[in-house]
Amino acid sequence: MLGDEEAAPLAPPGLLYEPEFATTDEARRLLGEIDSDEANWLPDLSRRVQHYGFKYDYKARQIVRSMHLGPLPGWLRELADDVTRFVESNDGFEPVEPLEPFDQAIINEYEPGEGIAAHVDCEPC
Repeated sequence: MLGDEEAAPLAPPGLLYEPEFATTDEARRLLGEIDSDEANWLPDLSRRVQHYGFKYDYKARQIVRSMHLGPLPGWLRELADDVTRFVESNDGFEPVEPLEPFDQAIINEYEPGEGIAAHVDCEPC
């Protein structure tokens, strides 16, 4: 029988996985915000996306600071704060780089059967 360390794959540096981070009710609330009538789905790609904070330029493969969309909405700001608190309170976890305040988010919608192709969003980021 394998021990826990042998059975679990090693996470790449900088990855902290917490499967119970959000409760079922919290996840439902987030999905409700994402799918609300106020959601701004963009058909920029072969899938629908939402951009918050700054628009991501898929051709340049970077955020364009001149394309500021405004501050993160309250529900996303709360999530960002929860993530920051979780990472900062996790003893023994060292981020690859110091945490910076969240100021941008992208939400992608994938339909059943679709997948994420191997890619790099932004090499210098």
